[in-house]
Amino acid sequence: AEELLRSALAIQEEVGDRDGAAVVLGDLAHVVYELRRFDEALALCKASIELHQRNGNKLGEGISMGRLGNIFKDIGDSGNAEAAYLAALSIASSVHDPAN
Repeated sequence: AEELLRSALAIQEEVGDRDGAAVVLGDLAHVVYELRRFDEALALCKASIELHQRNGNKLGEGISMGRLGNIFKDIGDSGNAEAAYLAALSIASSVHDPAN
């Protein structure tokens, strides 16, 4: 899965698909997280969040923020985990708010 996602990321970047690249970064972060490569997962997840923010994709940002919370939780950083989870919750609330 990791190799295929890295290939997909290269293609997304080559064709200039920033939305697709942000999604693939998040998926790749999840894969390396499951492989317990937490430093790499953190970097990929943060890159995904940044790209989702630049693209204005709140749903993608919220999903990646929740993943970031999981990574922080598993490395024992409860303060950053809580902050990431609260940010994900806030984003989810705004995305699902009929007034938005």
